[in-house]
Amino acid sequence: MNNYECKSNFCSDGECYDIKGEIQETRGILELIVDFLRKMFLFGD
Repeated sequence: MNNYECKSNFCSDGECYDIKGEIQETRGILELIVDFLRKMFLFGD
């Protein structure tokens, strides 16, 4: 069910989640990994 007290309007097991923030954090981590792999395998090209 929706929980209108949560800013994100997403609640699970009585806790609010910031889905947008979690997605941005995950995207940032994935970008770091991809950049690292590019540097390893393409030697900085």
